[in-house]
Amino acid sequence: MVAAIVNAATAQNSFSAHDARSSGMGGCFSVDTVGNHVRLAYRQPFGLGTVADKHIDGALRLKGGGVAMASYTHHGSSDYYRQQALMGYGLRLASWLRGGTRIGFHRVATSSPYYEPQWNVVGEAYLLARVAGKVRFALLLGTHPEGGEPNRRGTLQVGYSLPQVEIVAEAEATDKVRVRVGAEYNYREVVFLRAGVATGPVVATCGVGLKYKYFSFDFGVESHNILGLSPHTSLTLWL
Repeated sequence: MVAAIVNAATAQNSFSAHDARSSGMGGCFSVDTVGNHVRLAYRQPFGLGTVADKHIDGALRLKGGGVAMASYTHHGSSDYYRQQALMGYGLRLASWLRGGTRIGFHRVATSSPYYEPQWNVVGEAYLLARVAGKVRFALLLGTHPEGGEPNRRGTLQVGYSLPQVEIVAEAEATDKVRVRVGAEYNYREVVFLRAGVATGPVVATCGVGLKYKYFSFDFGVESHNILGLSPHTSLTLWL
């Protein structure tokens, strides 16, 4: 199916699959950026016509350092599509350690009356540790609905942050191992320039971001040898 091809070929893993910031950085996930926000995102590979991702997510900080999260994604076209809804909770386990989990459903359907929709329960959990404020280690475990079936997945990430530069590298293991590397440069926390690369297949990415008061706009693009360019945009309102 076309939608399965899109899912396998794009750089990102599912936790931040609709964050255009992550898309510009090789697809490396960014669970430490959640806060009070509402985000709208859209992505459409040029090589697949009307197939597109439409996404909305939000997060709300709670008393005690917790974060409530929710998201909904529609992927595909009018003939074949996948829907996913997730709800989750993150919390601070220590001054240097955070964790969280998300769970929900994944549905595959077509316009054909002869095709029965497929339903699956999906979920993921993460741990995020910071050392000396600059070095970050993250572990993500969960199910990855590739081709409509949930497969086990694990991702290990290492990041290093400076006042204006962030460098991230991660390895994801499903039925094969994918490696992603990304970097971001920010100018006065207003303009952001990003670049990255991912394997399995090889995908080059770049992106830009703008932030002004309560709004941020992010644009990322992936270059794939079969699908061509896949532009990705997101608009975030920080509350």
